[in-house]
Amino acid sequence: MRATEFITEVTIDNVKGAGATPYNQDIDYFGLRVKMKPSIFLKLALPLGQPHSAELEKYIADGGAIGSPFLEIKIPPEWDDGDFSKFAQVAGHEGRNRITAVKKLEGDEPIEVHLIPRGGLRARDLTAEFVEKMQEGMYAEKSTHLVSGPLFVSGSLDEMALSTYKTFGDFTKPGPFQGPDKKLVPHPKNIEKATKFFEKTPYDFRLFFSHIPGTGKYSEHGPMTPEEIKKVFGPQADAILQDSEDQITVVFVGNKGDRKVMLTPWMMAHRFGHAIQAGNRGNRGWSAWGEAEKHFFTTINSTLGEYYGKVDRGPGSSYMGRPKSEQMNNNLTPEYNALFNAIGTQRSSRSGEIRRPYEFLYELFAQYLGTGKVTLNPLPSNLTYGRKAWGNPSKYMNIKPEFRDESERAHASEMLAGDMQMMFDDVLSNSVGKIFVM
Repeated sequence: MRATEFITEVTIDNVKGAGATPYNQDIDYFGLRVKMKPSIFLKLALPLGQPHSAELEKYIADGGAIGSPFLEIKIPPEWDDGDFSKFAQVAGHEGRNRITAVKKLEGDEPIEVHLIPRGGLRARDLTAEFVEKMQEGMYAEKSTHLVSGPLFVSGSLDEMALSTYKTFGDFTKPGPFQGPDKKLVPHPKNIEKATKFFEKTPYDFRLFFSHIPGTGKYSEHGPMTPEEIKKVFGPQADAILQDSEDQITVVFVGNKGDRKVMLTPWMMAHRFGHAIQAGNRGNRGWSAWGEAEKHFFTTINSTLGEYYGKVDRGPGSSYMGRPKSEQMNNNLTPEYNALFNAIGTQRSSRSGEIRRPYEFLYELFAQYLGTGKVTLNPLPSNLTYGRKAWGNPSKYMNIKPEFRDESERAHASEMLAGDMQMMFDDVLSNSVGKIFVM
C-alpha cells in the first residue's frame, strides 16, 4: 500500500511511521481504512488515563510520520445471517497517544483510521451492509455505551491514484504504437477509463506512452535507471523522472504481445506485470514478484495433487536449482489451463482464453489493480479438457470424494485469493520509486 499519504497536515506512513504495525501495512487485506474524527476514535477506545506524550506531539509537529491508529472490531455472528439488530463492539485499539496529539495540533479533523475485524474475518468479508452498520454506531471498548454515528467515512482516501497520463510523439505518424492503439491511447475516453480503473489501488501511478520512433525497441525492458531514461527518451526524460521517487511509473513503448489486444486499462495493468517480471530475468535473488509466483505455483501444484491426484511423474525433483513443486510445470500445462479457466472470474477465464499458465497470474494481477482484490471461483468438482475426439473431451479431472463439499472447495480458492492479494501488495510496495519501461 502507499507508504505516505496526506490526510490533513499529519503525515500517515503505514510502513515506517511511528507506531505502524504489519496490520497497517496490509490493511487492504486485514480490514478497512476510513476517515474518522479523533474525538470519535477516543470515544470508542478505552480512555488514555494519562496525559499524552509530549515527545510524540513534538515529533508530529516537526513533520514526523505516524502509522494509522486502528480499532479492532468484534462483529456479531448474527450479521452473517443478515440479522443486523445488534451493534458491533470495539475490542481493542492502537494509537490513542498519536490521535490525541494530532487532535491537539490539527483540531478535530478526520484522519486515516483502520478498522480490523476479529474472529478471522478479513477485508473481503466486510460487505457493504457490514460497513454501513458499523458506521451507524458501535459499542465502546469494554463498555455498554453505544457511540452513535455516523462514525466515519469509508472509501478511497485519495483524490486520484493515477496522477499522470501523458503521451510523447505524434500518434498520427509511424511509431511504436500501431493499429487501433494509435487512436485509443491518446483518446480522452481511454484516459478517463484508466483514471477510473486505477482508483482502487492505494498507490500513486504515473503512466507515459512513447510514440517516439526508436523507443519501441525497449519493449519489455523492465526497470530503468535515471541515466538509462535520459539516454533513451532524451528531452522527454525530465517529465518521466520528475516526481517519480514516491510513485510507480510505467512507460509504454508500444503494445507488443503474443495475443494482440488493444491497450485498454486492463491490458495496461496486465502488461505492467510483464514489465515487473522482465526485471527479474536472470536474477536469482529475492524479488516480490518471484515470491508471489513461487507461492502461486506451489499452491496450485499442491492443489492439483491433493485435490485431483494430478502429479507430474517426470524425472527429477528440481529445475534450475529450485524444486519443481515451486515452479510452473510444463508437463501439467493442460491441467493448469483447465483449472485457471474454471476458477478465474475475469473475462479471459470466463471465455476459456487461458492457454498459457503464466498469463493467468498476470490476469490476477490486473484484477487486483482494477478491483482492489483477487476473486476466484470455488475449485470445480470435475473438469473436462484436452483435444476433442468425436466431439468429446479427451481428458477428465475429478476432485477426490473427500473434497466434494462446496464450502471446502470455496475455502481453498478463498485462501489462495487472499494470499495473492497480500503478495501483489508487496509487489506494488516494492515498485514504488521505480520506472518500468514496457
